[in-house]
Order: sequence, then C-alpha cells, then structure tokens
Amino acid sequence: MVDTTSTGFTIPPLENGDRLNRFEFERRYAAMPTVKKAELIEGTVYMPAALRFKSHGEPHGWLVAWLVTYAALTLSVACGDAPAVRLDLGNELQPDAILRIDESAGGQSRLSNSEQHTFIGIASVQQPLANSRNYGAPSPCPPRC
Repeated sequence: MVDTTSTGFTIPPLENGDRLNRFEFERRYAAMPTVKKAELIEGTVYMPAALRFKSHGEPHGWLVAWLVTYAALTLSVACGDAPAVRLDLGNELQPDAILRIDESAGGQSRLSNSEQHTFIGIASVQQPLANSRNYGAPSPCPPRC
C-alpha cells in the first residue's frame, strides 16, 4: 500500500494487470513517484520491464533527435518525450515520443489545464514501431490504436 499519512488513508499500489478506470489509474500513479512508466489500455494497467540499450535506448535516442529536428524546423509543431496521453476514459498511454501540432495551426490534440496530459483523438494515434526482433509479436495495444 502507498502510505498517504497526511490524509490518514492508504492508496493501493499500481500493479501490472490491474483493471481500473482512468481516474483511479491516475490517482494511484500520482501516489507512486518512483514508477517511471505505466499505461492504461482498455482499462488494463501495463507496466513494462526495464528497457535495454541496443534494442530500445539507442533507437529511441535517434528517433527523438529526428523528431526534435523536425519540430525545430516546423512552425507550430512541438516534440515531447514520454508524455502522458489520454485517448479516452479507458486509455492513457505514455508513448516514447510524440509530435504535437498546436491547436491554433489546426492540430487536433489539446493539453489539459494543468498541462500534465495531452489529449489525442483515436485517429491521430500511430501504430508503435517494431524492431526486427519483434515483427509479428502480439501487441498489448488494441487494433484501433
């Protein structure tokens, strides 16, 4: 249990496989600052294992460098590294990186009032990139992603 001594009650820890709504997911996630990545996909919590340098860290670095370069050269486009993205009430993802077109330039995503979350319509989400070792591997992401 996550101790919340200031309020006198405890919040259950966020665990892989939990079935939660987005509000409970966010409450538990906020109470666990040591958790670096957790996603809510169709109401199920996914907490991935640590990532390896060659299979993820290095390609991620190159991808982010490319996206930052694109954003720096393109008006009204911003790049984000691992932001929380709300798709709807049952889906909150944390993609490795995103490009976001500002609403004033016709972008269809928006930031929450606290700027803690980006809201993206389902049609704007891209299928995750697969490396050569993962082709054909089942994805935890539902087909509509």
